[in-house]
Amino acid sequence: MPKRRRRMEEQRHLYLILDDCPQGYNIRKIDLLADDLCQMLTIEDCTYARSQSLPSAIFSFGAERGMPHYFAGAFDSKILAMPQPINFAMDGKPMDDIPVYDVRMKSFMFGPQRCLEPNDPIYIPVSGRLFALADGSFELLYPPPRDEFTWEDFVWAWNKLPDLTFQSEHVTSYAVHPDGQTIFVSIWDWDCAVPVTLSFNTMENVIRDSKWKQHGQWKLPFIGQAYFDPELDAWVGLSKDPYGWICSCDVVSTNLDTSLPQCPPLKLSKEKLFNKDGKHEQLLGVKLVYLDSVSKYCLVEYLVIHAKVAEALAVPDHAMFIVRPIRTQDWGECQKVKPILRLTTFSLKYDKKGELTRSNSCWIRCYSLPEEVTREMLAEPVAFWM
Repeated sequence: MPKRRRRMEEQRHLYLILDDCPQGYNIRKIDLLADDLCQMLTIEDCTYARSQSLPSAIFSFGAERGMPHYFAGAFDSKILAMPQPINFAMDGKPMDDIPVYDVRMKSFMFGPQRCLEPNDPIYIPVSGRLFALADGSFELLYPPPRDEFTWEDFVWAWNKLPDLTFQSEHVTSYAVHPDGQTIFVSIWDWDCAVPVTLSFNTMENVIRDSKWKQHGQWKLPFIGQAYFDPELDAWVGLSKDPYGWICSCDVVSTNLDTSLPQCPPLKLSKEKLFNKDGKHEQLLGVKLVYLDSVSKYCLVEYLVIHAKVAEALAVPDHAMFIVRPIRTQDWGECQKVKPILRLTTFSLKYDKKGELTRSNSCWIRCYSLPEEVTREMLAEPVAFWM
């Protein structure tokens, strides 16, 4: 790897958020480029690294725990924490401001609360701005000024956009178009049982008058967020069906004249990358993070593993807890298992046959998890590459 590229990558890290504080959350920084990989352990189709302790928290804040959807990574280096604050104003109403931590500057500031307390919010960064979808509402937050002297006349606030014609809880997947200004979302509403994919143009000169446009009665094949990968010239995300694979999908044109009758062509990864084996591990939650570098990704997995595997990984005894597994036929009722975080860093490419595959180099790290972490946070990992 060229030295210049490595220096640029070293400025970025994986930031992980866990609610292992008695009254809130911790932010931890993990260096995915550090040469601290341990001996690998392979059990049938599952691969682990020797477990290590998580890094110490770089920042902590108080808020209602177990709310993974209320975090956003935006403005290049800022993490916005929007769970309900624990501390209330004297009149009993929630505080107006939210904590914002800048991972690059290592500084803290207060940001504006949403106009309404949202349910099932989805936060989408687009071209240096942050868009929020929730409860039929649609809002935009511009970045704060970089120059502290401009704060005197600046009001940092959410800007209301035209209301949504759908509920955020019905969004199955979303992605930003490579034009850097168009949001695509796929909707599945059980009431009408017809999927639909919509787009919204966030270009500054049309955003106030822009409307959600329909691109056909189909939905993107991903779970949650997908990323545009310029090396693959496709959107990439976790496959919804079948589950356990990475999926790439041709980018949809923003031109309505080219609306499709069905989902555009897609390719499944040749390798099953997660949810591999119910005999040795049980997947609690997974998130794919794009590392903005030559089709490089990090798979963030929260797992519970069998006690024998945990012993081989040297997971400390204090990390053991009781959990009711999903597949009781494999695990038994309330079996003792160990919770771990597994980070798998890899690159994607198309092989000579045009099939999506993982590169030969694959880096794996495993960390023991604090037992205080709630099941809600384990089910929906919160991680940002900044």
